[in-house]
Amino acid sequence: MLQSKIVPIETKNRFVINCRMQILPTGNIKRALLAVLAAFEIYLFATLLVVPWWLHNYIEEDLSRKLGVTFGVQQITFNPFNLRLDIFGLQATSLSNSEELLLKISDIGVNFQVSSLFGGEIDLASLSVENPQIYFTFDSEGDLNLIKDFNPDQPRKNKRSNSADSSNLPAISVDLIQVSNGRIYYLDKSRTTDFSFRAIPVDFEIQGFSTTSAVLSPYRFEAEFSDGSKLTWLGQFSNSSASASGSLELSQLKATTLVSYLGSLLNLTAKSGTIDLALNYDFNWNSSEASSLRITDGSLAIDNLALIADSHSSDQPASFSADSLQLEGISSSLKERTLLITRVISEKLSADLELSDKGLNVLGLWNEKDVETDKADTNQQSWDISISTLSLNRSGIRWIDHTTTPPVRINAQITRLSGEEWGTRTSDSWPLDLAFEISEGGSGEISGSLTPASAIGELQLKLKEIALKPFESYLGGRQRIDAAGNLNFEGKLELSAANDSARAALIGSLQAQDFHLSTADQSLVSFETAKIDQLSLKFLPFYLEIQNAKLDEPKVTLILSDKGTNFTQVFSGDAEETNSAEQPEPVPLRIEGLQISAGEFHLTDLRKQPTLNIPLSNLNADITTKQASSEVDFNLTAEVHSAPIKATGNLSDLQASHSWDLELDMKNLDLVNYSTSIEKLLGYPIEKGLMSAEIGLQNTEQRISGVNRLTLKELDFGTPRKASKNALPLKMATALLADSSGKFELKIPISGDLSRPDFSYGNTVLQTLRSTILTAVSSPLTILASLIPESAGELRQVHFDAGEN
Repeated sequence: MLQSKIVPIETKNRFVINCRMQILPTGNIKRALLAVLAAFEIYLFATLLVVPWWLHNYIEEDLSRKLGVTFGVQQITFNPFNLRLDIFGLQATSLSNSEELLLKISDIGVNFQVSSLFGGEIDLASLSVENPQIYFTFDSEGDLNLIKDFNPDQPRKNKRSNSADSSNLPAISVDLIQVSNGRIYYLDKSRTTDFSFRAIPVDFEIQGFSTTSAVLSPYRFEAEFSDGSKLTWLGQFSNSSASASGSLELSQLKATTLVSYLGSLLNLTAKSGTIDLALNYDFNWNSSEASSLRITDGSLAIDNLALIADSHSSDQPASFSADSLQLEGISSSLKERTLLITRVISEKLSADLELSDKGLNVLGLWNEKDVETDKADTNQQSWDISISTLSLNRSGIRWIDHTTTPPVRINAQITRLSGEEWGTRTSDSWPLDLAFEISEGGSGEISGSLTPASAIGELQLKLKEIALKPFESYLGGRQRIDAAGNLNFEGKLELSAANDSARAALIGSLQAQDFHLSTADQSLVSFETAKIDQLSLKFLPFYLEIQNAKLDEPKVTLILSDKGTNFTQVFSGDAEETNSAEQPEPVPLRIEGLQISAGEFHLTDLRKQPTLNIPLSNLNADITTKQASSEVDFNLTAEVHSAPIKATGNLSDLQASHSWDLELDMKNLDLVNYSTSIEKLLGYPIEKGLMSAEIGLQNTEQRISGVNRLTLKELDFGTPRKASKNALPLKMATALLADSSGKFELKIPISGDLSRPDFSYGNTVLQTLRSTILTAVSSPLTILASLIPESAGELRQVHFDAGEN
């Protein structure tokens, strides 16, 4: 055998290589071949027998003891020619429960690079895992089985390690990591109701993985879940810098799965719905600073959603449904705590809201007792959430108020709801454009801007033919109210804040048609039409101002009794409040102009025995308030039992007037309508008679004074039905007082204190009339003398023939 030998020869200026050929002896060749053959046999023995045997024992004994898990392996093989290691039938079970399976893999294949045999780095061409099965189980205490069993004797550390420092990791590089046909079984027993799902199959792939170099490793993760949803996760990551970026797509996730997973946080039950989510992300992890997660180009689509809230705060559940709900252009930063949604679109979104004595049903959706507050987050800034464009089409709200009797039920259909630049910043002003229809009758439009955080804004309102019937339970107190009619309003709602308190003002024009309020046994108020050209209703404090109001054919029934009026008894919510001696504060009110045409007013006084009834018909009135003052002028005409009435006057204040003037003129009131009252006072029923009156009254600081001029004619009294102590010789009195046409006039001065409970204007007039009659009967000559003019001269005797009066 020829052998070349290199011998360096040193010269003056350089080395010269001298190669000489030598022939090795034949014995040396044999010994070299035997050495190589022996080494190869040792290599084969070690790789075919020793390595599998050692690795088998290490996994089942040493690794099981170190990790606290029982490992089992069916077979391990190593091919020394292509450097492939295969581990077949690997499984892990719980050390405390041998039947609790944690991990099962049919085949783990490792293809080594040749450099792994000589270098310090483990260099793999590929790592493949076939048919892996992994079981994630949280026990009732919330501990994960893999963590609990893999580290049984090691104390848990809350301090995070810096995963970005890879110096403590072994030097490993893998050209391709591939997991195929995997299965994931998930079970959470820490919740009120166990939650579980399966992911079959699971495929995972990483290219160019390294623990030493800062290379970007592309990865792909795909899984199909038991509810039919699919997850595709693509991107690249760097182990050395703990960063990752890529895209995630989740399709056809069942709402039942998501709501079931969040069951401990939300009191909700999902009936149907699918969720599609897609986003791009960029993540950087840092143990010393806040981790950075940025989401861009995200989208969320929810279809055929149907949710029912559990009856946590109400006896009735709340339901939510949507044919379609889409969120587009989602971007978010975890570090900056921002969330931006470019566009929100919804079709046929509906919600059922119900109020009971326990509160509003939706207030119990969030289960606060299962929410743990992170104390470290208390000093962090709140999330900044904004929506660039919002559009809800053909949505609906069903409202039921169980606190009223009967419950109020309103179904509103939102035909249009759009907004721009909605956000959680306190300075954000939300533009709003809303159109709705009420199934029970009516529609409306709302537009403008609103700043929810500061309760400042201005909204334009337009309400068309809003039916009163659905709201009638809000009108009644102790008694049920039947309401009819509809309202129209066009104006604005102004919201403002002053002195740390919110204020609101409703300003605009109001119209009502076919308005009617009644109880089961009486009509309260009704009118054909009502129109207010300018209405100003302010809250906090409350104040009502009406300009140029007009009522057509109003009808009002007022009943007085010892318990108050029929209105106080109907609208008061508490009987004790109704009978209270304390009078409620008057409502701040200003009416600058009010016109009434063809009205009716019926007064019934049950405090009088017999009952007094005064019906006003064909009522026409004109009421005006003087500018820059609270003084009110009024002009009124009406009829009482077909007798015309005209009244004029003024009030110093419409609400609590301490002074007023009244001039009233009434013609030919038929007294037969008040025969019962007259009989009680005078002792005789009246069968015929007319009364006219001219009344002038003044009131100053509750002191009333004035003169009543009464003209009575054609009086004819009937026979008393029974003996009465009040009976008077009326026929004689009228004969003495009446002139030749059967008419006589009375002038009755009136004065009194209105603040005294025992003072009654009507009784004062009747008592004066009674006294006049008694005077006429007891002093007839005085009455006759008063009837003779002063210029008549001396009295002379008058002769009457027999039978003459």
